Amino acid sequence: MKPTERKKQLVTQGRVYRAEAVLAKDAVRTGLQPESLTRSALAQVAIFAISAFRNRSDGAPAGMNASTLLPLVMSGASAISKTKSLKPVLRSALIAGAIAGIVTLLAKRQQATPTDEIDRTG
Repeated sequence: MKPTERKKQLVTQGRVYRAEAVLAKDAVRTGLQPESLTRSALAQVAIFAISAFRNRSDGAPAGMNASTLLPLVMSGASAISKTKSLKPVLRSALIAGAIAGIVTLLAKRQQATPTDEIDRTG
């Protein structure tokens, strides 16, 4: 490869690298917004709740009771109350709760369906 061709290739690679760095910087800046962090935290809580309730037949998460959950709930409520606007947080919580409820309902229906069919045929 000639030096001029190599130089053009390096200049092009440098442009691509700088463009990717700018895109990554924007993605990090967007991801660190309070709304984005709240949405991510609520999604993680919903996933944890769904997995905890799915693993127990009586509905109580394994190893969890009021004395262990209360500090977590209070610290979460404190963090939410420190945000500037509660409207996005409440909206995200409502959406996450609705999604968790729908997923739980669908999971219970799916578990109930095979036993109902056996009862009808037997």
